[in-house]
Amino acid sequence: MIHGEDLVRAKVVTIGEALQEVAHANKAVTIGDVFQAVARSKAGDKPVDFADAAAIQAAAEICATESGGGEPRGLVAKALQAAETNVKPADERSGGVATVRLNDVLGDAKLPDDKAVTREDVEKVATAARNNAGKRGAGTGKAVVEGMTIAADMNERRMV
Repeated sequence: MIHGEDLVRAKVVTIGEALQEVAHANKAVTIGDVFQAVARSKAGDKPVDFADAAAIQAAAEICATESGGGEPRGLVAKALQAAETNVKPADERSGGVATVRLNDVLGDAKLPDDKAVTREDVEKVATAARNNAGKRGAGTGKAVVEGMTIAADMNERRMV
């Protein structure tokens, strides 16, 4: 979970810089690392939209498929609920809920089974985001896709 000093730093860090911070030197960069890097970066301040939720869901499903385990439904549900909340005008949100940002959803994300990011994973996540871009006020899902792309690049460089 991201607190205090990390949130202040999140305002000035790019996704690539955050990935360098969370990635371990001798280990492949994982989807969980991407989620943490997005949350820590300045992109983490962005409100969650449906393209973001679709990208998060696609990435979570990749982990579940690879491991044969269950999809982290809590994370996916949290992302979808955030997008639903954010699409409503502020005065129509129940209980005066504020805008839900990527760092609110991804900052404490836990994946039961994590996996190294590959180029194929990037394509799946990018397709999910692209298919939901513009729907119900959705943006592009760019932050998660960018993080996945950078992670795949880092993993490819480590294999060379």
